[in-house]
Amino acid sequence: MIYDGALHDTTNFSSFEYITINSCNIQHSRGKSYTVVRHAGRVDYHILYIAEGECTCLYGDRECVMTGGQFVVYPPNVKQWYSFDEGKCATTYWIHFSGNGAERILHQLGIHGGIYRAPSRDEVASCFQKMIYNHSVGTDKHQIAARGNLMEFLAALSADCAQTKVISYPAAVVKMMEYINSNWQSSLTVAGVAKAVGLSESRAAHLFKGAIGKSVHQYIMDLRISVAKEQLLNTRLTVSQISEMMGFRDALYFSRAFKSAVGVSPTAFRAKML
Repeated sequence: MIYDGALHDTTNFSSFEYITINSCNIQHSRGKSYTVVRHAGRVDYHILYIAEGECTCLYGDRECVMTGGQFVVYPPNVKQWYSFDEGKCATTYWIHFSGNGAERILHQLGIHGGIYRAPSRDEVASCFQKMIYNHSVGTDKHQIAARGNLMEFLAALSADCAQTKVISYPAAVVKMMEYINSNWQSSLTVAGVAKAVGLSESRAAHLFKGAIGKSVHQYIMDLRISVAKEQLLNTRLTVSQISEMMGFRDALYFSRAFKSAVGVSPTAFRAKML
């Protein structure tokens, strides 16, 4: 079974708070075969941790069979693909989180996009189980506690990350992604992104396309469209207001770009999904 995450991700949103848990849980494959695909990724961060068993994961153009103690970090708007085999039981911890401080926290902990091996499985499990409990209770007090548990969980994952990382994008590509993710509302160009990371335009374009599988321009467009979807579904902003927020030059151009990417106009998308 192939699960198209783009169709069902109701918790796929960005947050203006410092850090927010969008969703989290423990999942057991129970020996059933299924694959999760999100071609344009999500607008938040996604961490998938293998507690037991194994999971085949694609990150960029590389494939890795993750086993107990390994985890993958998907930054915003990065393609996600992972699969569980028939007859092989696996237990996974997964979390989606966002916030204007999320990128800074991960950077300070040395965690970027890629696949790692956590040093302490017991500590990771303890932090995650406390986080699930507090997040599920739902009171303000427990939500604050859950965010603290998330910080503990990330810290537990990060120990010696520099030595345990399995797969990652090239450092220059990570810097380009971080720059775009922080400035996507501006009038970004390939030349501007390249200059920000100290590369020539042609070198930056080649590195980015080779690692991500899409051009810098397409990555920016996918990011804006993903955020636009979230704004259409979760706010009362007009199409013109969202267009301006997304950094498009006018609402007509935004509507055309949205329809080209999604298949329907922003107005039709909002009417269809609500």
